[in-house]
Amino acid sequence: KQWYQRRVAITAGGAFMCRLAEEIQEAVDSYKNTADEPGSLPRKAPQGYKLDVSGRSMEARENVMKFLNWARELRVPESSIFSPDDLLKLKGKMNVVNTLLAVARRAKDCGMAADID
Repeated sequence: KQWYQRRVAITAGGAFMCRLAEEIQEAVDSYKNTADEPGSLPRKAPQGYKLDVSGRSMEARENVMKFLNWARELRVPESSIFSPDDLLKLKGKMNVVNTLLAVARRAKDCGMAADID
């Protein structure tokens, strides 16, 4: 139970998602350099996010917003983007999961190895 609560706290602070965006951004950058017409994609992963923040703090909200803005730049459909409170207040866990799946699909489109269909 403690492990689960710690994982939820890490995720709710938004830093985990920003770190995930950094990993995906590497594939996006490679794709942009090799694709004929990559279209509009993020220039960089979220910057200046804070680590070890409380899930309901202003810093956590800023972290989550940085991730969501990056996901929009990645062209994740708006209908797949969760609201900040879905994560920060744990109101819509499935919305968060759906966003992560949509990000994974876009990452796969950009050449990142992902077993998503």
